[in-house]
Parts: sequence; structure tokens; C-alpha cells
Amino acid sequence: SDHYVGEAKRSFRPELFNRIDHVVPFEALPAAAIRAIADRQLDALRRRQGLHQRGLSLSIPGDVASWLAERGTDPRFGARPLKRSIETNLVAPLARHLSGLGRVHAGEISARKTGDGLDIALTPSDASQRAGLESLHRCVEQIGELRLLLQGCVRSPAIRDLRIEVRRVERMLANPRFVRGHASLLQAMSGHEADRQLLSDIHTLVAHTESLEELAYEMRLARDVGSMESLGRERREGLQKLRELGLKLSGRGVQSPDRAALVFSWRKQPRLLSTLVRAYASLASEMQWSVALHEPTEVPRAEVEDATELSYTLEERIRLEPAQLSQSRQRRLVPDEPMATLVFRGPAAGTLLAGEAGLHRLHDRDGGTEEVRVGHASDMFLAGVYTDDELVRARAKLPRSLVRVIHHGRRTVEDKHLGLHFALEPRLERIYQRFMYARVFDTVFFRGAHRVLRRV
Repeated sequence: SDHYVGEAKRSFRPELFNRIDHVVPFEALPAAAIRAIADRQLDALRRRQGLHQRGLSLSIPGDVASWLAERGTDPRFGARPLKRSIETNLVAPLARHLSGLGRVHAGEISARKTGDGLDIALTPSDASQRAGLESLHRCVEQIGELRLLLQGCVRSPAIRDLRIEVRRVERMLANPRFVRGHASLLQAMSGHEADRQLLSDIHTLVAHTESLEELAYEMRLARDVGSMESLGRERREGLQKLRELGLKLSGRGVQSPDRAALVFSWRKQPRLLSTLVRAYASLASEMQWSVALHEPTEVPRAEVEDATELSYTLEERIRLEPAQLSQSRQRRLVPDEPMATLVFRGPAAGTLLAGEAGLHRLHDRDGGTEEVRVGHASDMFLAGVYTDDELVRARAKLPRSLVRVIHHGRRTVEDKHLGLHFALEPRLERIYQRFMYARVFDTVFFRGAHRVLRRV
């Protein structure tokens, strides 16, 4: 210690040195202290997020830790170079080794000393543990994509218009002059509570999904495979809630969200007609809708004033409730006349069936083609009386744009409006239901939203 005091006296002027109360000498760090610092740095390396995200653990033997501590010690600067030594001799080779493996599986990373460097090796974990971690990672990624989808939905024109409408009504209700008129108040309040609740539900779902994503990342860092089931359940509930909100948003632009009337027209009764009717009836059964078949019926001439030709009305022939819509009874819905109407009543029936109008085409394996034109009918059309010429003109007004193509040779079903196709399967109603939901999401959120939903 006298040596340090003498050096301090030579370095400082006497008047300054006399003001110093104590001179504390710092001895060089012993090997045990340097090893303890090295162990602490290695523990911090084991806790790095990149390793935990890949399900990797790091094993460092004692001789490797001592070698790193020795190379990270300098007689002049003590343990200051230790962190750089660990990054250079261990972290950099580890990163190069993992990048060369491509897809890194869960396992244990070990390092052993060879010559002047370290040899890095990866021991994969057992198949069951690896599969569980991969499933957890996939679940976390799906929750992240769901959050991104919701953020895109919040910025969509449909929700922007909904937000503007809610604010407009609230400003009107805050005006004392406006609320004096009872009729104006009732008109402004019509649907306002439902719109405000819909907007609140959307923001609540976004906040809940953001919190779920944070929790999912914490579980992935902790490699908590046991919580994957609860994460998946929360994700599925969020998706179902998003579908319900999407239907409500799309229903705001439909005149009758819970009712739809599809008009079918064909030149000769093709096989495609029966296929479409069975598909729509099966969908109605699954969605708990009722279905009624309306066909042209001749009106007695005495009941029509100044009738010079035959007149018809679309009369309800068959009505089936959801419990009656079994596969054995759907044949009763296949119409006999060259023009008929199916009326659907139930939750979101009008919303989902709003995009079904157009030409539906079938290509069979023999090269033959069948076509059925589908349109929408109003209540006035169903309740009116028509002549032969009027029915012909009504049939001519049905849309001719191609909307669906069923190709038996290619085993595909394609929606021309969406640019989307699926593999043909026995239950055609499932494919049509996917097209309907895809149209709803692309309409109310953003184009391509259905593709993000499929990944989620």
C-alpha cells in the first residue's frame, strides 16, 4: 500500500494530496473472481431470447468456462476484455453453426475445447418434445397473424364509416335543439346503440388479442407447452368473434340481413340445378335457416281484371324448417318449372347469400357444360302477378356474369369474383360457405383478408 501512496504523492500537488482522506489500493482480480464474472456472463447468454424461441439450451463445461475466463483477462485492464472474449470465441461460432443448420430444432447445444478454439454441437431433443415446441411456435405465429389481421380490419373503410356514423349521431344527440324534436330523436337513435356496441366489440377484440399475443410470447420463452391448449382455444374464440363481427358489419349494407330469395333459371333441368339446391339446403340446415320453394302458379282468369293472356304468381309450394332439412327431404326442393325461387330465413342469411347472384357453370368429365343463372328476388316480385311475357323479361334480367365454376375433370370449384378455388369435395355446401365468408371479409375489411384468415 506504501507503493500506491508514494505514486499518489508524486502525481498530485501537496496542497491537493493533503485534502485526500484515504488512498484505497485496488489489487488485481484473483482467478476465482474472474471465473465468477465469466459464469455470470455465460448465464446471461443462456437466457438470450433467440435460444429460448428455438427451444435450445446451452451447456458449457467447466474447462470451457475457465478457458474463456483466461482468454478474457488482461494484466493491465483486468476482466474488461472478458465479454468481448465470450462474444468472439463462443457467440460468433454458435451463430455461424445455427445459421448453417437451416431450420433449427429444439435441443441442447454443447461446446468443447479443441485446439485454439471451441467446437459447437447440437443434440436434438426427443421427437415428442420437439413436436410440442413446434406446435407452440406455430400457435404463437397464428396469434400474431390474427393480431395483424385485426389491425388491418380496424383501418378498413367499413369500420371507418361505422366510426364516422357513431360520432355523427352522438354529435346530433348532444345538440339541445336537435333533441327537442321527438321524431328526429327516434330516427337518429334507430340502430345507433347497435352500431356503438358493434364498434365497442371490435376495439375490445383488438385489445384482447394484443394481450393474448404478449402472453403467448411469454409462454414461448418459458417453453410452456402445457399452455398451448388454452392458447389455441383463445385463438379459436377470437376467430369466431371476428367472423360474427364481420357478418354484422356486412349486414349493415344489406336491406334484409336475415332473409334472402334466390331466383334460379335454366333452359333444361340440368344436374347442376339439383346439385346447387342440395348444397344451399344443406347450408341452410347447418346455419339453422328455414327454406321455402316458390314456383309459378297459374292465376284463374276471373281473378285478374281485363286479362287477355295467362297470368302467374310465384306461390309458396314447400316450406321446410331447419329440423326438416335432412338429406332425404332435400329432393322435394328441386323445382319442376324452368324458373323458381328459394327463400331463406335465418341469422345472416341475406348477408351470406348476397354474393351468390350470377352464372353457375358445371364442366363434367365428358366435356359437357351445364349452366344455371341465379339472381335475387324482392318481396314485390314474390307477391305480384305476372304474365308469360313478364316472366320471360324477369328471367332475362338475371345476371349473366360468371361467378362459380365446378370442374369435375380438374376436381376444383372456382369463384371468379374472388379469384379463389378449392378442391372439389362431396359436400359442396362447405366450399360455397367458404366462398361466402371470403366475400364478406374481403368486402368489409380489405381485399385478401380471407387468405390471412386461412393462415390463422
